Amino acid sequence: MVNKIKEDERKMRHAELRLLQEQINPHFLYNTLDTIVWLIECNETEQATEMVVTLSDFFRLVLSHGQEFISIRMEEQHVRSYLQIQETRYHDIMEYHILIDPELYGYQIPKMTLQPIVENAVFHGLEQKVDGGTVEVSVQKWGDDRMRICVEDDGCGMSKERLEEIRSNLDKKMNTRGIGMSNIYQRLLLFYGEDIYFDIDSKEGKGTKGTIIIPEEIREER
Repeated sequence: MVNKIKEDERKMRHAELRLLQEQINPHFLYNTLDTIVWLIECNETEQATEMVVTLSDFFRLVLSHGQEFISIRMEEQHVRSYLQIQETRYHDIMEYHILIDPELYGYQIPKMTLQPIVENAVFHGLEQKVDGGTVEVSVQKWGDDRMRICVEDDGCGMSKERLEEIRSNLDKKMNTRGIGMSNIYQRLLLFYGEDIYFDIDSKEGKGTKGTIIIPEEIREER
């Protein structure tokens, strides 16, 4: 009976993780396909082809042979593919920088940890700002056995009231600032329990910053 309960709990946990991950994919796919259609309609066939190839690379990394964790190196490739796609669409209003400590490349994190937060920065930060801006992604060591992940934009930001609403809704398992933020928070809780730090900070007219601190003890298999 005890073993059956444990197995049922394991299946429930994996089912919830799959559901949470599947909530992310369609949102991004719809927007990317819209951009590809737009490029084709504008006779930008070469750019459309490049975007299809990049999209293929993106989903190859998403699938990751069914793995729940992937290396920081692969997660960087994943985010870079995403940003290259978005740069095609927002080339006149968007810049991005990815700064990752090479010493962390061998560690693993839950796949699609960064991309949904970056997606929010693009769509809720830069897209709403007339003159666009910059997204910066950084991953660095934090103390002896942890890593800090930051996604920051200098977009339109949000009011104090909206920020407090988002912070409150994270604990209520509600979707906030699009699908991504609550999704990521709940997935990290499932993987790490309370041994995480997750925060969003924002100033209206200045930008938004998402910060995650998680253990770094999980290493890529050699």
